[in-house]
Amino acid sequence: RQRQMCIETGNHYYLESVTRARRDYKRILQLKQVLDFIEHNYASPLTLQQLSASVSMSPKYFCRFFSEMTHQTPMDYLNHQRIEQACYQLSTTDDSITEIAYRNGFNDLSYFIRTFKKYKGITPGKYKKASIEKEPEDSHRANLQSSIFIITFKTVVLQYLICLLYTSDA
Repeated sequence: RQRQMCIETGNHYYLESVTRARRDYKRILQLKQVLDFIEHNYASPLTLQQLSASVSMSPKYFCRFFSEMTHQTPMDYLNHQRIEQACYQLSTTDDSITEIAYRNGFNDLSYFIRTFKKYKGITPGKYKKASIEKEPEDSHRANLQSSIFIITFKTVVLQYLICLLYTSDA
């Protein structure tokens, strides 16, 4: 026998099953698991197969799941994570662009440059030059903002999903 909950939304009442709440909670945990996997392995050459396997899903289902939960593809999220890390390294180290590209999971320099420009609007070389020309305080602020974005995006997504789960339980 399935227990039912009554949820008030404005002047309408909807019946929501406990089973759905459990399923939503499981999906949030799976999303957290894959975001953690990306965070710890972004520097490795990850494939869609590896990402989907990290949460025991088929690649096709995983793509749909990830897109529904984050409104972006898994590879977009992964590349964005890599580019944010590269930005930090470009502005805090003297390492070459090639070294930074390889260190952040890109195995093709031209693909790294194209991807960087897609997300940042400028090439990594111009970004590095601009960060060198900035005052140290401005550079530190930009690096901090880049790092905070990575943490904040993951946190916001998870908090939003948890809020949805708890409001459906109310």
